[in-house]
Amino acid sequence: MTIATVLHFSDIHTDANMQDLEAIVDLANSTKPDVAASSGNLVDGKIILEMFGKAENEILNFNEDQIKVFSEYGQVYSTVKEIGEEKIKTQLKNPKVSKEERNLFESYFKKKETIDKTIEEITEKAERKREDITKAIMPDLVRYISKIDKGLGKIKCPLLGVRGNHDPDLVYKIMKNMTYLEKTPVKIKGLVFAGAPNTNEILRGLPQELYKGLGEDEFIEDIEKFIQEVGTEEDLKQYKSNNKVYSKLKKQLKSTKADVLVTHKGLDSFAGSAGYGAGLALWLKEETAKGDSLISLCGHMHGKPFYSNEHGYEGLRAGAEDPGKKESGVARAYVLHIDTKTKKIVEIDVYKKVYEMADPSNN
Repeated sequence: MTIATVLHFSDIHTDANMQDLEAIVDLANSTKPDVAASSGNLVDGKIILEMFGKAENEILNFNEDQIKVFSEYGQVYSTVKEIGEEKIKTQLKNPKVSKEERNLFESYFKKKETIDKTIEEITEKAERKREDITKAIMPDLVRYISKIDKGLGKIKCPLLGVRGNHDPDLVYKIMKNMTYLEKTPVKIKGLVFAGAPNTNEILRGLPQELYKGLGEDEFIEDIEKFIQEVGTEEDLKQYKSNNKVYSKLKKQLKSTKADVLVTHKGLDSFAGSAGYGAGLALWLKEETAKGDSLISLCGHMHGKPFYSNEHGYEGLRAGAEDPGKKESGVARAYVLHIDTKTKKIVEIDVYKKVYEMADPSNN
C-alpha cells in the first residue's frame, strides 16, 4: 500500500501579526506531509474592511462612530440582507452557535434601524467615490497579502488551495507560493487535486472590483429539488453549459478525473445552513454516479468540524472555531493518510489545537 499524506486547513483569517499563519507553517513543517491544501480564507475581510474604513474616513470625512459601526456590523448587515432576518434569528437558536456570534447579531437587531442607516449612508457615499477609495487601499492591501504569501513560502511541501469568500481576486496576482486549483488540477504522488471557490457571498461594503469572481455559482441547499425546478433534461444541459464553476471543472478535468476536490463551503451537509453552489453540486453528482472515489475538503463553517462518507464521497471540514477570539481561538487541521490505489482515506490525524491566540494583556 502506497500512502500519500495531505495536510488540510482552512479559514485562518490571517491577522496583522501573522501568528496564526506561522502556526500552520510550523505544523506543516513538523508533520512533513506530501502536500498541504487550503480551503480558503487565508485573508481576513475584517482587515480589508479596516483599510477601506480608514480610506473612506480620509476621503469622505466620516466620523469615528460611523466607522466603528461599519467595521463592527458591516458583515452582519450583509449576512442579514442576504439570508434574511427571520432565518438568521432561527439559526441563532441553535446551541452550536458561539456566544460571541449570537451576542453580535442580537446587538445588531436591537440597534438595527440606526446601524442600517449608518451603513447605507457610508455605502452610498462610498459608491460615488469607489474608484478613489479602492486606489487608496491598494498599497496596504498588497503589503498585507504579500506578507501572507511570504509566510506561506516557508512551507516545505507543495501548497494547493482555493479562494474563500474573504479572498479578493488580487491573491491570484500576489500569492506565488500557493497553486490555485481553480485554474488547473495538480497531480501529486498519484493523486489528482482539483478545486473551485464555490463562493457566492459578497463582502458588502468593500470595493466589488476586488471580488468579481465571488458570484460565479448559484446558491442552493438541495440539489435534487434544484434539478426538478430547472425543468427538462435540455434545460439542465443548458444550465450546466452556462454555469462557470461546472464548466471550469469539466474543462479542467476533461482528460483525467479528480481524486481530491478542494472547495470553500463544501456540499450537502458540509455546507450547513450556508448553502453551496449548484454548478459544483451538479459536477459532483455526475462524478459520484460513475462510482469513482472522491475526497472532498472544505471549510467556511467555523466551529463545526465534520467528517462523512455517506454522500457518495468522503470528506471533511477544517477551520477555526472563532478566529481572533482569544477565549476560543483554536484552529482545527488534519493530516489525511490516503491510499493512492483505492483513493480512500485510511487514517486521519486530528490537530484540534493548531494555535492559541496570544493574550492581549501581554502585548
